[in-house]
Amino acid sequence: MAQDQSRIPKTLYTRKGAGQPVEVLQFSYMSEEADAIAAEIGRRAASGCAWHDIAVIYRQNRLSRAIEEALIQARVPYEIG
Repeated sequence: MAQDQSRIPKTLYTRKGAGQPVEVLQFSYMSEEADAIAAEIGRRAASGCAWHDIAVIYRQNRLSRAIEEALIQARVPYEIG
């Protein structure tokens, strides 16, 4: 039940079928997480995924620099938008 009583009720749905399950990974250090992100992007690009079809969304702004450094080191082209 929603906490906001004035909120308009809605039912979320998708027309697409179930996709791949979400994979949750845990890291002790930001640098490990950033390196894993850069490596995964590299793997996806090597398997044919276009660079412009890949996005990284992060919850904490403090991760941005570590991710950017890992992308530079891995020679992954990127834009910050």
